[in-house]
Amino acid sequence: MSRICRSRWNFRPGTLLRGEARRYHPNSSGPARSCTGIGGPAARSWGIVTSNDTEVAQARLRGAGLPVPEVIVSADNVVHPKPHPEGFLLGAEKLGFKAASVVGIDDSPIGISAAKEAGMTVVAVRFRHGTSELRDAHVVVDGVDAIHFAA
Repeated sequence: MSRICRSRWNFRPGTLLRGEARRYHPNSSGPARSCTGIGGPAARSWGIVTSNDTEVAQARLRGAGLPVPEVIVSADNVVHPKPHPEGFLLGAEKLGFKAASVVGIDDSPIGISAAKEAGMTVVAVRFRHGTSELRDAHVVVDGVDAIHFAA
């Protein structure tokens, strides 16, 4: 399925990403293209799973210079917030994926727990939390620029 090459995490289609471009690319001269989404075949379809409401998520994406995906699973859409897996399960379902074929990417211990409980392979992005707090993820990376889609 996936492999680690030096410090980069390469993963195949069927990927769930979460976050905002500038949060993870503070030194970027422009918006990052690969920081959020649920990737389908060749990462053409994607979405967001967030604890924010939909309006806030859309505003943050626009503010980061990123397109707003068709699928946003927000606090508006779930009964049970993170660390419950409901949001990640719903995100995968809305895009037609089984959760086990999705890689969940998050920057918080509760998000990691939710994605893992959903049955996903989990990549943690180190942002506000140290490696020890993210240890439940399968892989920890320093930023989303270390994550690359493989066709």
